[in-house]
Amino acid sequence: MFSRKKIKKNEESQPHSGSFIKPTVQQKLKIGESNDKYEQEADRVADKVVNQSKGDAVQTKEGEEEVQKKPIASEVTPLVQKKGTGEEEPVQKMTDEEPVQKQEEEEAVQSKEEEESVQMQEEEETVQSKEEEESVQMQEEEEVAQTKEEEESIQTKAQARPNSATPSLESRLNNSSGRGKKLTGKTKNEMESGFGNDFSNVNIHTDQNAAQMSQELGAKAFAHGNDIYFNKGQYNPESSEGKHLLAHELTHTIQQKGMVQKKVQRDLAVEPPNPKAVAKTLTDSEVESAIKYNKKRFKRESELKTLRDVLGLLHDVATIDKEFVQTVAQWQAENNLKVDGKIGPRTAAVIGYEMLQESKIDASLKPEAIRMLERGIVLSLSNDTYNDSATESRKKITFKVTVPKGLKREDYALVNWNKGFYKKGDGTYYKAQDYGTSREVNFATWQVDSLDKDPVYWSTAGSRWNYTKSGKRSFTATDDPGQAKSTQKGSHFKLDFKLQVYRLSDIPKTTTGTLGGAESKAIATVFWKYHVKVSATGTFSH
Repeated sequence: MFSRKKIKKNEESQPHSGSFIKPTVQQKLKIGESNDKYEQEADRVADKVVNQSKGDAVQTKEGEEEVQKKPIASEVTPLVQKKGTGEEEPVQKMTDEEPVQKQEEEEAVQSKEEEESVQMQEEEETVQSKEEEESVQMQEEEEVAQTKEEEESIQTKAQARPNSATPSLESRLNNSSGRGKKLTGKTKNEMESGFGNDFSNVNIHTDQNAAQMSQELGAKAFAHGNDIYFNKGQYNPESSEGKHLLAHELTHTIQQKGMVQKKVQRDLAVEPPNPKAVAKTLTDSEVESAIKYNKKRFKRESELKTLRDVLGLLHDVATIDKEFVQTVAQWQAENNLKVDGKIGPRTAAVIGYEMLQESKIDASLKPEAIRMLERGIVLSLSNDTYNDSATESRKKITFKVTVPKGLKREDYALVNWNKGFYKKGDGTYYKAQDYGTSREVNFATWQVDSLDKDPVYWSTAGSRWNYTKSGKRSFTATDDPGQAKSTQKGSHFKLDFKLQVYRLSDIPKTTTGTLGGAESKAIATVFWKYHVKVSATGTFSH
């Protein structure tokens, strides 16, 4: 069990007997006690963080109430210091000592006067300013003048660990404060996500000096303000035990310095319409759903890293996790979009436009910006209904493509694929004009649907499948596959259609049913169908 230590009150130095000098407050660095409430809390918090990090999203067990989404860091208890003393943050350590040793230390505290020695004198000398050269007898006189609650347990290392830092250790702490290494990569991302706290100011020390100080304190690791010092071999966040130790010490930094709300650090090129909006905290099920959705859509590592960078997240990892989803939700709130954490077309369009503007400064960003904008292309169908009369069954369907701001609609085209058959009542197949020849309508696999050599709907005026521009960023096209007539008794018309958006530059202008290898480059896809049966009496069913 990892344990915590509590703060002691500042010690006041007393003048030598006979002196009329007013006592001054000594800023003596304290060492927290083992197994106090702060240590116990650090263990509980570390347990929560480590358990939460075992999956991308926290799943609620069946029948359990949904846990309120509150950052774990906000639950951490601040250290209470003696008001007005200006006391420095204490040293809080993860002890290496056994329970028996802790008990012996406590007994040693109670029997302080009996066990004091010349060694005690040497340690006491280090925390006093003007009495450094006084005798043991003078120290004893001063101790009598001090109150019991301000007494310190200063003993030899062989007997127990000190409750206050020696001047040597305190000096080394001050000299190393703010140095060390920052948390990075997966470790930083995991800890910040787990705590809901920004650890950018935390410094990790794993050098020989950190190991030596840890050994002097009998600790695996200890925290002092925003600095965490590890004993030799103890910093290992990849292991379960090492991760727990790090989370434990990070809790100490929050206790001492307070929670630092995790903020998205963004330099936006485009000001959102509602920058002060605060997104709702997504539920566990919403987070899980958004993680699955986004993982399905975003698979390339380079794209993910760029996306995380634009969102203001750590971008040296390609991770879609709870923090990622909640950050997307915040982006959606600021842009007046539906808040669900999913990067669908509308969200992609907004993010893509931001990326495009940033690419004016960093040109290397433009290809990813275009790809993100293309995720914002919306392909929709209308009039997807059968219009049956007494003599025929038709479906005149309308396709609409809308490209987001930042793209040109003239750069994109529609391709309509079909698969299926038009079968007569006698079992043979109807023929249709296809690619300039008459062919049986019986296609076992997907082929490009065309009545001539131009297989696509695009913007060139002479195109057989020319589309109509609509508004500023849309275009429409129509198709009428209707063939069924009441006179074709016993016939079965069954064609499935797949409509896709491509970059015009990716597809050939002539084809015999394929796109010459460009099939996998589709940007958006919708499906529709034309299914009609003509009965023996000439009526229609679908």
